[in-house]
Amino acid sequence: MKSLIAFLLLFSSLMIQANPDTFDCSVKNLLISDKTAPESFIEGNLQKRFIIAVDDDDVIVTSISDTYSSSVTKYRILSKERSTVKAIKYDRSTIQKTIMLHIENGDSTISHQGSFHANVWLLGCKKQ
Repeated sequence: MKSLIAFLLLFSSLMIQANPDTFDCSVKNLLISDKTAPESFIEGNLQKRFIIAVDDDDVIVTSISDTYSSSVTKYRILSKERSTVKAIKYDRSTIQKTIMLHIENGDSTISHQGSFHANVWLLGCKKQ
């Protein structure tokens, strides 16, 4: 009986890790610092869709686009306070990437910031 209980606990723990919270997101608004950006850049970004998966340590963001190459970005969670997750992408790039996600209502922002520009996607997300 103890073996069965231990197995069930291990199995449920693995299932939780294998099934992170997942959100399907659309772009509600795009804020960009470059006022000379072409309209096609703005429209292409407004049409993007994002799938966001949150587990214990990471946030995985899949960007889906008909205009741009789709991509997957892994962010490291900095904090989980109440229902807000804050995460950052660490790499040697000159662009800092961050995400903030409100788990309960699905509001989210993704920002890309460099020394010469900033882009922020304001997302509306639904938990899957």
